[in-house]
Amino acid sequence: MESLVTNFFNKKVGDFLQVDPGNLNVDASRGMLMLQQASVKAEVFHDLHLPLTLRGGFMDQISVNLDVGMFSQGSSAKVIIKNIFFLFGPHSTDWSYEHVYKCKTKLVDTIMKVMELKPKKKKKLAKGSSWIEDMKTRVIQDIMKKAAEMIHVEISNIHIRFEDRVTQEIPYACGFKIGYTT
Repeated sequence: MESLVTNFFNKKVGDFLQVDPGNLNVDASRGMLMLQQASVKAEVFHDLHLPLTLRGGFMDQISVNLDVGMFSQGSSAKVIIKNIFFLFGPHSTDWSYEHVYKCKTKLVDTIMKVMELKPKKKKKLAKGSSWIEDMKTRVIQDIMKKAAEMIHVEISNIHIRFEDRVTQEIPYACGFKIGYTT
């Protein structure tokens, strides 16, 4: 089971994050997933022809602990996000047709990769659907609501920074930090 989760993670998120194999820990029997010391693959975000580009970043720890007795014992799932740093900068272009075309193509390709991360939408039922389908939809919504109420998220030490050494004569930097929130 752990290898399936690891392979799924590498296939879906591996295009965006660099993670050493020992820094992704999965223990399905305890309901635990921990990602440590991952770095953002900044080259994926270069030349997307957006006002800002992600120049780099790292994630020290992201962990998810889904307690096995979560639904029966009333305990909660715990998500911990610690020590995240993102560095943004301005996008610069020469405005030639070739460069703009290359950037826009890369933007579309990146959006398509992100869309692959999302689950496929199911087709909606016809207007004359049965009451069983309506009941099934309500039960699923109730389960999702109950699960959302059981999630406890802790976020600490998040840094977002913008640096401009390209368009300014004097280098410019600003940013903000989220110290701790639950």
